This record gives sequence, structure tokens and C-alpha cells, in this order.
Amino acid sequence: MLGKADLRGTRGAGRHRWPDPELARALQPLGGRVAARYWLESARLALLWGLAMAVAAVALVWLFPVLPPAVAAAGGGMAVLAAVALRVYRRPNALDVVRVADRLGLNGAAVTAFRVLEEGAADKWSRAAAVKGIAACRRAGADLALAYPLINNRRPWRDVALLAVLLVVFQVVPNPLATYWADRRAEQEALDAAALETSRVVERVKDLRVSGEDVLAGEIKRKLAGLPREIKNSADRREAANKLEQARWRLDEARKIIDPAVQQDLRRLADMWKKIDSRGLQNLAAALEQGNARAIDKAMRDLNQAIQEAGGDQRQKMAAALFRGAGAVDNPSLRRQLRDMAGAVLDNGSPAAGGTSGSGGGNGSGSSSLAAATGALSGALSGMAEAAGAGTALGQASATLAALAHGLAGAGADGATALAAGDTGDVSDVTAAGDGTGSGGAADGNGGAAGGDNRGGGNAGGSGDRGGPGNGNGSGGGTGAGGNGSGGAGAGQSGGGLDLVYTPLLPDGRANPSRVTGRLQQGEQGSQVGLDRSPTALGALRPYTEVYGQYMARAHESLSREPLPPDMEKLVWEYFSTLNED
Repeated sequence: MLGKADLRGTRGAGRHRWPDPELARALQPLGGRVAARYWLESARLALLWGLAMAVAAVALVWLFPVLPPAVAAAGGGMAVLAAVALRVYRRPNALDVVRVADRLGLNGAAVTAFRVLEEGAADKWSRAAAVKGIAACRRAGADLALAYPLINNRRPWRDVALLAVLLVVFQVVPNPLATYWADRRAEQEALDAAALETSRVVERVKDLRVSGEDVLAGEIKRKLAGLPREIKNSADRREAANKLEQARWRLDEARKIIDPAVQQDLRRLADMWKKIDSRGLQNLAAALEQGNARAIDKAMRDLNQAIQEAGGDQRQKMAAALFRGAGAVDNPSLRRQLRDMAGAVLDNGSPAAGGTSGSGGGNGSGSSSLAAATGALSGALSGMAEAAGAGTALGQASATLAALAHGLAGAGADGATALAAGDTGDVSDVTAAGDGTGSGGAADGNGGAAGGDNRGGGNAGGSGDRGGPGNGNGSGGGTGAGGNGSGGAGAGQSGGGLDLVYTPLLPDGRANPSRVTGRLQQGEQGSQVGLDRSPTALGALRPYTEVYGQYMARAHESLSREPLPPDMEKLVWEYFSTLNED
């Protein structure tokens, strides 16, 4: 029996604490049963929520694989933790156990005793009600626990089983959309790689300049700057390939303003001069191969110094190489500047121009003209090197974009398209020398004395189809008494147009007499002029080194007045270079 003091001591204990130990002991079997059933139901709910979250996450990964599969496990675990935390917060208390007892057959006796004891009523009627309720709970305690099942309904557990089966199916059965998403992922990776390579291409060409002028117009620069972003955000590979092709066309249009022969001219000069036995020309050839304007300028200054310090033979060799270069290039301005440089080299060694024939260099007007020609040629070669470099860069960029477009459009990531190096290709110089033919001339011998001997001479020059000069010589003789003799006709033969440097002998040992008309120079008199350092014996050879420089200077003057076609001029200077090599 509870006393008044016991009842008062339980007031304010809270619903999770029993207001009286007797009531707690009476309903202890049922309280344990209620707690077990609650936590079992909590486990079911935690499994249900976790499996539902996992199945939903796996389904989303199947449909939209933007997250890794581990996200499904993480989502399920978080759902379980949330369910457990909620169920712990709402765990059953003492009043819940009392209410369960009343539903199982106590008909309000348990809750009446709980409320009276919780309020701590002191009147006898309240104490009597509390005592009666505790007694009823004590008598029915064991029966109440047996009447309260741990699993009230098995159907909710079927939902847990169904979700578990679905999760297993998702894990075992292959994703039917896996191929689609793998292709989509590979496509995006290809677009990202193409965008990255495109940004590198744009970076290389956006600031190209030639002679201080931008190669690319401002509008093209703006479109190229946004090209990598457009490629990355393209809907598919075909769209990206079309954008790359459009950008390539813009680069090709910009490249058209650069003379394609520039790179070929520089390559020809480099290939030609690196074989010359001259350190200055070899260094210049190396600078031309590098395409560096500063290196070219330095090599030209060194060449100028080497020319001034070179002897006469070495200067002639350098001049011949420059003349030969003039005949090899297609650019008219460069050809003229190479000729001017070669002429300045020859003038630098001429005493009349202020030069010397020794190894100490020239001075005066010869050195001034050489310096001017060197500066002009250096500027021309540097500008052409910049243009060639810009053309090469644009060619490489265009080839790279074309390869990327081809790879995206059809060849894929492992396409066999090779990136071109922007080479314009080697164009072989084709020169054909025609066989010169000439017809001999006829000359009439005018009347002489009886028995006199009249001779007529005729000359005719013939030319071939493609630049081969030819000269024809013919002679005829006639005899008559007081009459007129008619000259014979001679058939011309193809050959060089330069004068002979030796006097040929006839087969019978007699000399072939020849007469050359000319004008007397200042200080000369008479009908004959002797040649210094020339052999006097008929048929003796005269070293061509004595006239090599004069003939080359004469050829330079002649070509300056009346230029030949480039192929013909090239043959002329190749002839002089061949003589100098011997």
C-alpha cells in the first residue's frame, strides 16, 4: 500500500520515468515487450528507408551516371542513420506502456493509477484508485506481455524484401544504358581534349606579326579566342568538327596574303649557301634555316665583316654565290637586292671603288655601298623569315585543326590523321636548256684586183627553246678576176656566248687568224693593243682566273641592264660558280 509521502515524492518525474516503483514493477514484462516491438519496427523502417534510398540512387546512376556508384551506398547509409535517430528521439515512455496495458484489457485502470500517482493527489479516493489500478496491473502483467506480439503485421516486411531484391537486381543485371553513357562520356572527353588542343593552337597564332603588322584581323582573333569554349560546349562531335573546319578556313584565308614562295626562296638560299666554302655564308644559311630575324641580322653583319677582310678570290666566290642565289629565288625584290649585294662585293674589291685586292678590306664608296646593300638585304631576309615563320605557324595551325576536325567527325580518338608540319612542300626547280641552233650568215666579197682573194665572214646567233644561248660562226671565200666574190654560208653551233680565252690551232698546226674591231681607250694608240700577262705563243692557254672577276662583273652589269628570265639567270650564275669551284 502506498503512503501519502510516496505519492507526493513522485510528482514531476516526467513521462519517461515511472511515478511509482510498484506500478513500474507491475508493468515491467509488458514494458519490455513494448520496447522490443518498437526497436524491431525501427529496424524495419531503417532498412526500408535505406533500401529505398539506395534503389533510387542506383536508378539515377543508371539513368544519369553523373555520380559514382558509391553514392548509392552513401545515400542508403544516410537514410538508415536518419531513421534510427528519429526513432531514438520518439522511443516509447511509461505512459505509452500504460496505454498499451489499458488497450489489452485493463480498461483504464492503469492510466488512472498513472495519472493519480503523477499528480500526487492526497485524498483517499485518489489513493484508492491508484491502489486499485496497481493491483490490476500486477494481476495481469504476465498475460499482458503474452498478448502483445513482437510483429503485429508481416506485410510491411515484404516491402523491405522487395526493395532488397530490387537492389540485388540493379547490382547483377547490366545497365542497358551503359553503352550509351560510355559513348557520351567518351564524346565529352574527346571534346575536352579537342578544346584543349585548340586553345594551344590559338595561343600560337593569335599574336603573329610580320613587319610590325598583325597577320590576323581583329574579328578573326575574337572568333579564335572563343573557339575552345565553343568546342567544349558543342552538342556532339559533328558540331565541333564543323566549327573547327570554319576556323581552319579562316586561317587559310589569312595565310593567302603571305607569298608561298617566300619559304621556298629561303630554303633554296640556305641549301645553296651552306655548301659554299665561306663561314659567313654558312652562318647566314644556318640563320635562314632557323628563321630567326635576329640571327639573320647578326649573320649579315658578320658576312659584311668577312667580305671586307677577304681577299680578291674569296670575294669573287662570295659574289658568285650571291649572284647564283639571285638566279635561284622567285621574289623579284629579293633577287634585285641579292644582285646589288653581289655587285657591292665586287665593287668593294675594286681599286676604283676604294677597295683593295689584299686581305685588308675596302673603304670609301665601296665600303659604303657594301654597308647599304648589307642593310637592305638583311632587312629583306629578316622580313621574309618573319613571313615564312608566320606562314608556317598558320599552316601548322590549319593542319592541326583539320586533323582535330577529322578525328571528331569520323576517325575518333585513335584516328590515323597525322598533324601536318605546315610544310608547303618541296618544289623542285626545273630548268631546261634548249639546244641552240643558228644559221650561218653570208657575206659578199667586194671586187679586188685580178687574182685577188676575197673572203666573206658571217656570224649568226641561235637560241634554244628554254634559255640555252648559242652562237653560229661561218666563213666563206671567193676568188675572181676583177669580179665580185660571194661569201660562203656557215652552219652555227650551240655554245656559250663568252669570248674564247685561248687561241685555237687548226688541225694542220696553223693558227686561225681572227680580228676584233673595237675602240681605242684613253692612252692607247695604233691598230693593235697588247694584252698584259697573256701568252704570246699561238695555241697557248690563258688562265681563266685572270678574267674571271672581269667576266662576272661584266655579266652583272649586263643583267642589271637587261635581266634574263630567272631560269636563264640561274644557269649563268651556276656557270660562274662551277668555274670558281674548279
